[in-house]
Amino acid sequence: MTDYHARIVPNGIEGETLTNEEHGSGPFTLGEHNPTERSVFHKYEDYWREGRPYADQIIFFYMPEQLTRIEALKTGAIDVAYTPPLAFLGSLAGNPDIRIAETPSAGVVVIDMHTAYSHLQGDTDNWAKFQGIEDPIFADKNLRKAMQYAVDRDFIVQAAQFGRGSPANDHPVGINDQYYWDEQPIIKQDIMKAQEYLAAAGYPDGIDIVLNTADIGFMQEAALAFQQSVAEAGINVQVETHDAGPYWEAQWMDPCCPFVTSNWGGRPANAAIDVQLRGGTVWNESFYNNPRLDELLDLAASSPDFEERKAYFQEMQEILIEDVPVLYLAYSPVIIAHRANIGGVQAHAALAHFLFEEMWVKN
Repeated sequence: MTDYHARIVPNGIEGETLTNEEHGSGPFTLGEHNPTERSVFHKYEDYWREGRPYADQIIFFYMPEQLTRIEALKTGAIDVAYTPPLAFLGSLAGNPDIRIAETPSAGVVVIDMHTAYSHLQGDTDNWAKFQGIEDPIFADKNLRKAMQYAVDRDFIVQAAQFGRGSPANDHPVGINDQYYWDEQPIIKQDIMKAQEYLAAAGYPDGIDIVLNTADIGFMQEAALAFQQSVAEAGINVQVETHDAGPYWEAQWMDPCCPFVTSNWGGRPANAAIDVQLRGGTVWNESFYNNPRLDELLDLAASSPDFEERKAYFQEMQEILIEDVPVLYLAYSPVIIAHRANIGGVQAHAALAHFLFEEMWVKN
């Protein structure tokens, strides 16, 4: 019941029915739907919140090109643009017809290091392409620790996020989360320590490595900032940029590419750790497998005592900072750019919460 994926549906409804029919309690119903062009949503007259939504219709346009979205917003072809490229915010903020809504979040840009494939052997249903594949170089924690201490997260925030957001600390628990460990040691760049770990991993003269990323603005910018940041430690990174569409099939979570960039929208601590780091789960990008972490997740989910749960989450954060299966680099704010005549626009810390029911058009 605490899983954010959970839904309340009519009794007897099966998964296939949910895929093909509307069943929900939201403010809009789906009309026209063309995934490569646009989707049209109509006001649901029997919505449970009286007086909402304000808009009779909302149209989503598929605009994968960032510059196209920005120009459409400037000309008034669209009214709202979610997560506009940070590089364009300066020009948008200076436009009298544009407003910016922004809020901090636990959304985070990451670099995944594949930690192990051995525990996937035998599971041909879910992990067929990993069968017979040897563990990757990042199975050696020393190499992961070298990456951890080589990167300057403050530099990542400035260079990749144009000063917006804040450094992360190698776990997905947001700083405003009730389970955030307040006394945790904050990882800072330490070139000497990074080089010591490199030597312990068998790379006393440095390492050449490929970092795969997608042509999504902040992910690509984070990859390039990481490349620059770790060079002093002797980590020579070659950034390979791929088309965003096929990236998630061809490079992300594929044995071809054990070093990749990714990003996550903000989630509560239990959901964030469970979906990203529980052993064997389908979105565990680093293929991390730690039975103690899994046990702590179960203990926290079953405990009615807040202080006890907080202690479990502290231990989880301790484990992740020490094991560093994922480089959590920087928390990103949620930003919405919109036309000045659109009211009720709210940036929500959970990226998937768009609050369309509150939006209205000013006369």
